[in-house]
Amino acid sequence: MGTGGPGWRVWDLDGHGLTLCGHTGLGSIWAQGFWGVGMEQFWAGWWVHMGHRGVCQCPPTPSHVPSHRTPDARATPEPHCEPASMAKRLLVAYGLWALGGPLGLHHLYLGRDSHALLWMLTLGGFGAGWLSDLWNLHRWVATANSTGRQHRGAVPALSPIRLVGQVVVGIYFGLMAALALPWVPQLLAQPLAVGLGVLLTASVGQQSTKAHRVLTAAFLTSLLFQAQLLAVLPSSLAAGMAAQRHRRHQHPIEPPLRLRARLFRLGMAYMAFAIPVGYSLLHSTAGVLGWVGAIPMRSFQSLAWLLGLKAGTGGCTERQLWASQVLGVPPCSGIEEVQRSYRELVKLWHPDHNMQRAEEAEQRFIELQEAYEVLGGPRRAAAGGG
Repeated sequence: MGTGGPGWRVWDLDGHGLTLCGHTGLGSIWAQGFWGVGMEQFWAGWWVHMGHRGVCQCPPTPSHVPSHRTPDARATPEPHCEPASMAKRLLVAYGLWALGGPLGLHHLYLGRDSHALLWMLTLGGFGAGWLSDLWNLHRWVATANSTGRQHRGAVPALSPIRLVGQVVVGIYFGLMAALALPWVPQLLAQPLAVGLGVLLTASVGQQSTKAHRVLTAAFLTSLLFQAQLLAVLPSSLAAGMAAQRHRRHQHPIEPPLRLRARLFRLGMAYMAFAIPVGYSLLHSTAGVLGWVGAIPMRSFQSLAWLLGLKAGTGGCTERQLWASQVLGVPPCSGIEEVQRSYRELVKLWHPDHNMQRAEEAEQRFIELQEAYEVLGGPRRAAAGGG
């Protein structure tokens, strides 16, 4: 091979290296592929020769150092390249992007754990972020394969896209907190969720920010707007601007964490977000399905009463029939059935459990109490007198 020019080392699955210098022609790669190291390294060498640099790049060989064909080749130092187990491949990154991109598998492969967690919680940045990753994968692979620290002591450039992402994710986290944590005071849950969303977005890549500045901006803005639901927008804007104001570079952890530790941290963070949200969704869905499922029965009972086909309605006044419809029980039902339906509906429509629908929940709660007094009051008195 020629000397004095840059070369690349391609690592195959067995960990053996094939050094391809800049003066190596396609014919030499063809000969080495068939007669020297096999078809696998031939295709890897062809990939590098065509300009795809998703592999480890070796430093140039000094011109005064003799080539490996000379008798002094044994004294020539071997160019240091990254081991095969650590080198990141562009083709693998594209494959993971296609197969599990919305879950952040390609970011996990490239060591971008914050980006992977953000994609897991937002399903690939609501789809748009996943698609935009296609144009940035080659740059991220090169960054993952580089060993030197870049931009040491410099402030990262201002990114409008990152700022928009911080605001959007902050709003998303704030709304999820209001939905999943209705029993937690809004003055605590909302700004904390907004701040965590902004901090997660700010830590994507090799950047970070000052956490206490971001959380302080979120809490002060939420306090100014009295922790109303609409305060998520100004809180996210204030927290995002604070994150951009105090942005800085974050150097990678040395030595890097093992994959098991990284997966454990990601799993704990994901469960902390998903468990309360999932519980709230299941609880709300079960209540809505129960209420919707009772509509046909109530409609049939009302129609039967209007047509005079319902037996056993004698003695029930019109107000008692209304109360039966509100509680979802047949007319003139027993006190046990009335109490059971009342307890279930009160839990569903209690104002403390429906902070996002406070007015509707309060109205339904009052109707349930009135209906229970209509059906349960006289019967309790009769039962006590008997």
